[in-house]
Amino acid sequence: MLTLITQWSIGFSLVAMVILWGVYWWTYQAFEKTGFSKFACTAMLAIVASIQVFHGWALAFDGQVFEEPFYLALLFASPVAFYGFCRELIEPQARIPPLAALAIVPVISGPWAPVQIALPLAFAMGGLSAFWLTLKLHRLKDQRRHFELERFGLLGIALVACVIFFVGLFAPWLGERFYVLAYANLTALVLAAILWLLLRYPDLLQKAIEAVTTSYAVSTLKNHDCDALARQLQTLMHKEQLYKDEDLSLARLAESLGLTTHQTSELINTQFDISFSRLVRQYRINAAKLVLTQEPNASVLSVGLSVGFSSQSSFYTAFREVTGLTPGQYRKQHGILTRTE
Repeated sequence: MLTLITQWSIGFSLVAMVILWGVYWWTYQAFEKTGFSKFACTAMLAIVASIQVFHGWALAFDGQVFEEPFYLALLFASPVAFYGFCRELIEPQARIPPLAALAIVPVISGPWAPVQIALPLAFAMGGLSAFWLTLKLHRLKDQRRHFELERFGLLGIALVACVIFFVGLFAPWLGERFYVLAYANLTALVLAAILWLLLRYPDLLQKAIEAVTTSYAVSTLKNHDCDALARQLQTLMHKEQLYKDEDLSLARLAESLGLTTHQTSELINTQFDISFSRLVRQYRINAAKLVLTQEPNASVLSVGLSVGFSSQSSFYTAFREVTGLTPGQYRKQHGILTRTE
């Protein structure tokens, strides 16, 4: 029974990775994606997918993955691709140190080492990559007050890293079957969590990138007049009411300002002490307050759509988070009673 469940988990993993790959390449337009980040994303997902295929093969045909050099090479390559993708995503201006090229050495030589050495070493590399990302995110604690999900992200990263690390570390002694079942199902669980997070918080990745941008040691706006850019941004919001575009993204705003997404993110964080998503939401809520009081017969849905929200639920959630009230309660507080509430 467990084997069947695991095989279904592997199938789900493969479908999920195809979806994530397509979303990152073509659907997700919230920020600029470099060619290298697309390559690293493809490599990372292809490697994990190949590892899952090996797990499926082992369960279906009693294969021995520990005896396959290519499988071990994939285990070593996985943290390298993960590091490359995350680094390019959150620090596109930073140069990869020359010593990072040495990471290819264990990918080539590791598979030929004894399993008792190769497996713990491969998972130690994965643990180091996760630890590096955890440190990057932890630095946001003192620099970003508005990244609410940070502590949950840290907890999830730490938990997954620990489980994966210990599964790999003790795999030679726990047995290959236990290892395959645990690793395959854990991978499926992580992918399911990622899909859920992206559906529940579609701007989560954008928020993370914005937050990390503020931790750059070197400003991306050195040769720009930040005060003038801030005034230009306010003009776009106040006069042109750019916030009313429900598809407004950091990339689109950056294009209007003639900046990169990372420069725009830094500009908003340093000049307004807020993230892009919160800035846009604040403009929308302020506009909604006026409409709610000036047009008492307008429905809540029409008010939300008119200021840039894509649905009534997203409008309700944002309005309550900012004001502590629902739109209807806000109207009543201002002495406005209508039949539409």
